[in-house]
Amino acid sequence: MLRSLVGSEMCIRDRAFQGESGESDFAEYCSYSLPAVAQVLGPERWKELDDAFNTLLKEVSWKVRRCLAYSLHEVAQVVGQDISEKSLIPAFETFLKDLDEVKLGVMLNVDKFFAVLSTNTRERYVPTLCNVPVESENWRLRNVVAAKLGELARLVSPQVAKGPVADIILKLLDDSVTEVRTSTFHSCGQLLLHLHGTPYYDEFAQQVEALASRSSFQGRQMFAYIFQQVVEIDGLRICEGKGSGLLDKFVALGNDSVGNVRFVVARVLANSCNNNDAVKNNAKIKQLTKQLSMDTEQDVAALASSKLPRLANPALAAAYRIDA
Repeated sequence: MLRSLVGSEMCIRDRAFQGESGESDFAEYCSYSLPAVAQVLGPERWKELDDAFNTLLKEVSWKVRRCLAYSLHEVAQVVGQDISEKSLIPAFETFLKDLDEVKLGVMLNVDKFFAVLSTNTRERYVPTLCNVPVESENWRLRNVVAAKLGELARLVSPQVAKGPVADIILKLLDDSVTEVRTSTFHSCGQLLLHLHGTPYYDEFAQQVEALASRSSFQGRQMFAYIFQQVVEIDGLRICEGKGSGLLDKFVALGNDSVGNVRFVVARVLANSCNNNDAVKNNAKIKQLTKQLSMDTEQDVAALASSKLPRLANPALAAAYRIDA
């Protein structure tokens, strides 16, 4: 088996260079096989694949570059930090300037790629990543970035996260596409938790809490969904002391004049609070549940009184639909 894969390493080099002559099918095969060969050869023999990797990186066919982008994190996990920062970071930079199809590949696993890198390197590239959705009209790409921002924030210091990461999260909360806004809720909750207990928490928390007072009812619904993510990730820990504003704003939405807002509050109670041992006995949550269970709108009252199972994927809580 080892002999076969070492032979494949020679094949990758040969076919990669053939790809320069227009044999894109060979090049695509090589790009697909490269992570497996790298894993068997190990980091100490990466130099035997480095030239082939860089040749494939320049391949005219975007499908070859896309394949490399999708597997960049896997190669990084094999070769480790030093080689990644020397040989893979240039590829990462190239992918971020490539077609959206290639950018999407690298962004889907960017958190795993960043986990291999040093803290200094991560923090150097965070602003670049935060510019990707700003520069793109492709909502699917913005959606992937929105879902990854929270994980990226946890890989850098709060001092770095409170700048470009916080700014782009707030921007994506106002994105024109519903799916992008929905994907941002979980990242927003993760950033709140990452900043909690630091000098940077209050400013960001106040900006998030401002959603609960927006004139648009959709903004008030968004705040309820962000509160839900906080609860799902860490219960009500950050809602104590200085963080009590989040809980108080959520409870206040139980008196919202718009039934659709109260319905979302009831959904959050049913999906993430009243079935959560870390939350359900909170006095404010119990009072809110009692209040909404007597709501004048039947669907709100019924939902507030419901006992639902915990969500399989809390990050998608806002997209969860209850069967009629």
